[in-house]
Amino acid sequence: MIDLINPIIIRKMQNLAKGGNSVEDILNYLIETLKLDGGSRLIVITYFKEAFSIKLGDIMPIGAWEFFDGGSYNITEIEKEIKPLIDKTFNTWDDGDSKISWPKE
Repeated sequence: MIDLINPIIIRKMQNLAKGGNSVEDILNYLIETLKLDGGSRLIVITYFKEAFSIKLGDIMPIGAWEFFDGGSYNITEIEKEIKPLIDKTFNTWDDGDSKISWPKE
């Protein structure tokens, strides 16, 4: 598992979303950066939860993505489920409630 959430990765995920990138693009960035595999479901869920201030119960569909061992959702289904959640929380990402200390890029 991961010891700490990397705030630089969180910031990059947010910037990707703000730039209009797809959930798939954000997922690919995270997977490539952390060198994740099909057993990394909880890491991805945790990063998405932290990056986009989404409740755990709401972000769980991302764990059903077919990339993960036993997952059955294709990327279109993930995009349909997760993109609206990201869009809905857009204005809350840097509200000062985060436990993460944000570095400057």
